[in-house]
Amino acid sequence: MAANQLKKILVVDDEENIRHMLATVLRSEGYEVTRAASAEEAEELLAAQPFDVVLSDIRMPRVDGLELLDRIQQKYPDLV
Repeated sequence: MAANQLKKILVVDDEENIRHMLATVLRSEGYEVTRAASAEEAEELLAAQPFDVVLSDIRMPRVDGLELLDRIQQKYPDLV
C-alpha cells in the first residue's frame, strides 16, 4: 500500500499533549486521526473500525506499546 493511500491512523499515547500534537500534525497532512489514551482503548477502537496504521507510544502503564503491537499483529496481521 502506497503512503498516500494510508488515510486512517490510530494514535495511542498515555499523554494527552502528545496525542494532540501528533493528531494536529497528521490531520494537517490530510490523514484521518483517532486518538486512544491506552492500549485497552486502542484495542476497543480497533475492534469497532478499521485503521490503516497504528502509531503507539512504547512506554505506557498497564499494557505497553510492544505488548499492544503483539496483540495487534495476532488479531490484525494485515495492519501496517
